[in-house]
Formats: sequence, C-alpha cells, structure tokens
Amino acid sequence: MIREDIDQANIQRAVLIAQAIHLLMESARVALKENNPGAVVSNVALFDKLCGLGVRK
Repeated sequence: MIREDIDQANIQRAVLIAQAIHLLMESARVALKENNPGAVVSNVALFDKLCGLGVRK
C-alpha cells in the first residue's frame, strides 16, 4: 500500500500526496460523467490504497 510505504520511508511530501489524491478524485469524477463504472471503481480502489481508508484483513 502506498500509504504504508510512505509511512515506513518517513517521506514528508504532502504536496505530492495531495496532487495524487486530487488526480484520483478528478479521474473518478470524469469517469462518472462519462458513465464508465470500471474506471470509477479503479480510481476509488487506488484512492483507498493511497489513503488507507478501507478495512484490512
């Protein structure tokens, strides 16, 4: 997971992470507008991995 890798490396690149989050959110918005559910799911899954929002087993 990206978030875990960043935490382990102790990287302080908040701007880069913010840009990645913005890109994923914007990509999901465009996919919704274009009625592309596969792209929406893909973007949301990547966003989840980046931010660590999901439930882990």
